[in-house]
This record gives sequence, C-alpha cells and structure tokens, in this order.
Amino acid sequence: MTLKSTQKNLASRGSTVAMTMVELMIGIGVGSIVLAVVSILTVFGARSFVSLGNYSILEQQSTTGIDQITRELRQASRVVAWQTNSLPKWLIVTNMNGYTVKYSLDSDRQLVVRKSNEGEDKVLLEGCDSWSFALLNGAPRTNGFLLATNALDCKLISMTWTCSRFIGGTNSVNTEAVQTAQIVLSNKK
Repeated sequence: MTLKSTQKNLASRGSTVAMTMVELMIGIGVGSIVLAVVSILTVFGARSFVSLGNYSILEQQSTTGIDQITRELRQASRVVAWQTNSLPKWLIVTNMNGYTVKYSLDSDRQLVVRKSNEGEDKVLLEGCDSWSFALLNGAPRTNGFLLATNALDCKLISMTWTCSRFIGGTNSVNTEAVQTAQIVLSNKK
C-alpha cells in the first residue's frame, strides 16, 4: 500500500502564504469601524436603559404625589392661605374637621413637601424643578378660567410641576416629567 501526499508543495509554485501590508491595513480599518459601531450602540443602549428607568421612577413618584394631593384637596373645605409670587411657594388647605395640610416647594433641595397639623411631614416629589398652582373660581369657560381673587372664592386648584433626574451623574443630559392636575374642592360650601 502506497500513501500519496495530497499536499501541494507551495514553495515549488513560487508563492508564499502571508498577508500583504495593504490587506493588513484594510483588515485593521474594517475591524476598527466594527468595534466603534458596537461601542456606540452599547453606550446608546445603556443611556436608553437608564433613561427608561428614570422615566419609570419619575412617573411613579408623580402618580403617588398626585394621588395624595388629589385625595386631600377633594376633602378640603377651603383654602386657608397661599404664596405663589416668591419662594418658597406654599398652599394651605383645611377640611371641616380642622385637618390642615400645607404643601410647599423647597427649591434649594428640589422637594415638594406635605406637612399636616398632626405632625406628619412627607416628601411628595423629589428632583422638583418647578411647582406652580393657581386658585380658580369655578369651572372652565369658553374663554378660560377665572382666577380666584381671595381664598373664599377658590373652587378649583390647578397644579403643574416638573421633575427631572440626571443620567449617569452628568448635568448635561436628564430625564424630565411634567404633570398637570385640576382638582375641585368637593367639600367647598
């Protein structure tokens, strides 16, 4: 039995097995482009993931805050006092049983805080960039709302706030949520 070699002798043909400098440069260039695209997509995906997490946290916080505020304002019988023109902004309401609640914006710490006359203090919103409200006299009309001239005329409170969170600790990119609510004082006499 005779074994024949199937391998060709490349040296006898006069060719060598190696990459030329041009082939090497093209390979490195294509590989660099692929790595750059993968890196960019990874960073974009990570930022999107963090941004979605921030949106979720902000929406949960806003929903919890609006539920608490709505529940208490609907039970309120009147607005006691308010301040909207300077900081800190605040609003005090009471119900027929003497339960009083104060909502205020701590702009230095970016918090909306709820304080009751029973000694309960609770942070409703964190990262609150702005919080505003208007005391309105009645239902909307075709030409808009009428602002209440005093606390006794207030039948509706319109609130708006903006909360934000930064992505990755940088101040240049953030996630923002805006909420608006119009709440009727149901126990208003």
